[in-house]
Amino acid sequence: GLPGRSPRPPQKGRTLMTLLRAALLILLLAPLAPSVQAQTLQDLQLLQSQGALLEQLRGARAADPALRNGNSGVPTSDGAATLNADDAARDPNLLVQSTAPEIAELSVIQRYYQILTGAALPVYGVAEFQQSQDSGLLFFNTMGKDYRLAAGDVLRVTLRGLLESDATYKVGRDGNLILPNLAPLRVAGVTIAEAERQLLDILQYDDASAAVYVSLETARLVTVQVSGAVRSPRTLAVPAFTPLSRVLAYAGGIKETGSLRNIILRDRDGTTTRVDFYDFLRSPVGANDPLVTDASRVFVGNQGNTVAADGFVARPGIYELEEGTESVSVSELLDLTGTRIRPPGLTVEALYFDGDGLSQSRELSLEEQVMAGEVLNLRFLPTRLTEAVSVRGAVLEEYQVATSGDLSVAEVLRGGATLAEGAFLDFALITDKTSGSRAIDLTEVLDGETVSLPSGSTLYVFTDEELRALATADVNDTSDARLSDLLDAELAELFVNGRRVAYLPPSTGKTFSEAIRPFYRLTPETSLDLMILEDAEGRAEARSLRGLIQLRAPRDVAGGDKIYLFENEFL
Repeated sequence: GLPGRSPRPPQKGRTLMTLLRAALLILLLAPLAPSVQAQTLQDLQLLQSQGALLEQLRGARAADPALRNGNSGVPTSDGAATLNADDAARDPNLLVQSTAPEIAELSVIQRYYQILTGAALPVYGVAEFQQSQDSGLLFFNTMGKDYRLAAGDVLRVTLRGLLESDATYKVGRDGNLILPNLAPLRVAGVTIAEAERQLLDILQYDDASAAVYVSLETARLVTVQVSGAVRSPRTLAVPAFTPLSRVLAYAGGIKETGSLRNIILRDRDGTTTRVDFYDFLRSPVGANDPLVTDASRVFVGNQGNTVAADGFVARPGIYELEEGTESVSVSELLDLTGTRIRPPGLTVEALYFDGDGLSQSRELSLEEQVMAGEVLNLRFLPTRLTEAVSVRGAVLEEYQVATSGDLSVAEVLRGGATLAEGAFLDFALITDKTSGSRAIDLTEVLDGETVSLPSGSTLYVFTDEELRALATADVNDTSDARLSDLLDAELAELFVNGRRVAYLPPSTGKTFSEAIRPFYRLTPETSLDLMILEDAEGRAEARSLRGLIQLRAPRDVAGGDKIYLFENEFL
């Protein structure tokens, strides 16, 4: 014993038990060697009292080769990672492009102009902001020395002098920039140039030769709320000072009913900027495309007054007028469409609806105005083909044949070689400004019947689906020019259950069955006991359909005749 202390009674039994337990535990953990041998006696005692933990370690090492062959027998997690804009660029799950669904239906403004022009015109500029955007492309913004720093910005700091380094540092959440061997530097709210100057003052206090270069490596992420007439209104996370045009792409783009000339950007400090992207789209330097800052709000207003341009223009489309205006000059609108060629013989006209809702046109000069809701249409007729016949519709390719006299239909169709595969051969339409419209049977023409096409006329060849659609269309609610030409011709009409299903060309020398067979097939539901025939004078008679289709004598069908068939269930 030590002097001044009473000797401690021996504890042989306790020491022996401890050693025996330790030895037993070492034997049990032998498969975990060599890592467990480096553990302390206290660790072994802890494992001895925690049997479940011991079994877990054994299972983990058996399943994971990295743990079995490693230096540590205790599984650990990786260090915490702090995400920033550079991480968002690599991980698409953090910054996702808002992809709007493909919309096949035209907007109300596009449908309006389609009625006037017959074409589905695009809205000028909308496609620019609806294109898919790669997440990495948002990180293209390179800022100058006037960029104001905040938490989350990543800086490249280059030091020269007694203390030399070239490394990347992130501005902490407290707004401080921490460099090795230096006290924290407050940089939140200051520009890059000011932060560079402050750091240089600190270093030159001990080293007169010190030099400092600071640049922005990666901008911080900021939130921007996008609302109004965009495809996917939402709150976005984008790098600070991203151009507004790219932010709109991440909200799915501007709707066809949204305004490109009335976009409001409101910054965090309350500053409001009105943006007209027509200047941006037309200017070679990009014009006004402001940068968004933290907590900005973007609002896209509804489309204002519009006009359209169609025909012989470089960029047909729908154009929005400036805020508060209701018209635009012809020359200014042509400049907006990029049209520079104005050949002789060009007809400049405005298409519009009158007070009765009927489409009208009027000629314009370059100095006159196109009013809101009107279409500037440029018609150009090549003079070398003014004396020609045209073939349109179900042909391999629409074409014209120059002629100063009449041509036979069979010759113009090259004996049927120019017809498309789905062409309907029992009906065709010839339109001529002088003699009007008339229907013909192409089957008879190709079999040798002579039918002439006068110079300046047009031959329409239809498909079966087109004819059925025209026959069932409401004549008072359609703008299809072909239907107007059909109504001008002398045609017979076929009705089933009171509904028109086909237009028939006049025929002679055919039986009744031969006349209607290409346009309607009898079914078991068709009533054979009753049908009604009405002539152009309105005189009607009831007949037996069975008797007419069995009649072998010719039964002429004249223009203006109406044939009414019925089904048993309808009767």
